[in-house]
Amino acid sequence: IGSTTVTWTIVDGSGNTATATQVVTVEDNELPTIVAPIAINTTTNTGCTTTGLVLGNAVTTDNCSVVSVTNDA
Repeated sequence: IGSTTVTWTIVDGSGNTATATQVVTVEDNELPTIVAPIAINTTTNTGCTTTGLVLGNAVTTDNCSVVSVTNDA
């Protein structure tokens, strides 16, 4: 992903040369996808909190790579 300059060179039978450049730019335009875990219903303990709750994992995909997955829990 990014830009690369490609240099083209021609040499004729007399040894003369000429060059031309081409810029090739590769972009990742495909959005990643994410599916959240199923909904959770739970109850509180005597301290009016919930402990040990496991949220599960989101399912993610991307055509290049997934760098990070976070939540605001």
